[in-house]
Amino acid sequence: APERRTGNRDLRTIPNEIYLTILEDIAPTSGKLSPEQVEIFINLSLVCRLFGNLCLPRVFEYVEFVFGARIPLPVRGDSASRGSTLCHHIAAKEPLALALAQCVGVCHLTNWRRGRDGWPGLRTLSQIYLTGMARMKNIRKVGILYSNVEIALWDVIATLESL
Repeated sequence: APERRTGNRDLRTIPNEIYLTILEDIAPTSGKLSPEQVEIFINLSLVCRLFGNLCLPRVFEYVEFVFGARIPLPVRGDSASRGSTLCHHIAAKEPLALALAQCVGVCHLTNWRRGRDGWPGLRTLSQIYLTGMARMKNIRKVGILYSNVEIALWDVIATLESL
């Protein structure tokens, strides 16, 4: 539990169950976080290690990789940018990102398709995302919408033991 003090005087410790009740009231564990709840949980994760350990797994339990019409950039809100950022840090083998990868339970891939002209950067970005997904061993659900599915994606999906 976080240390509590006022000046040089220690205050009584608040039981962890109270913190858990408060977090459950902010965002019930039964559903996906709204963008506002994500923002709250990110801010709470900065307060102390306990809050970071409780809040960051919720922030990263759902990630999404969405590509734009002509340029392969994540374009939709928080979950897309969180997923993209997480995969780049996983590719760099950063310890926090590798730990957070274990929190991902749902991953959506949307608009992973090439037009007639193709996307020169799509293969590079998709390789980064597939490398990241391969580290997300607790994914229990993968959604694939409006996307070309290549063998490399099936190879990664086949390694996900929680599916």
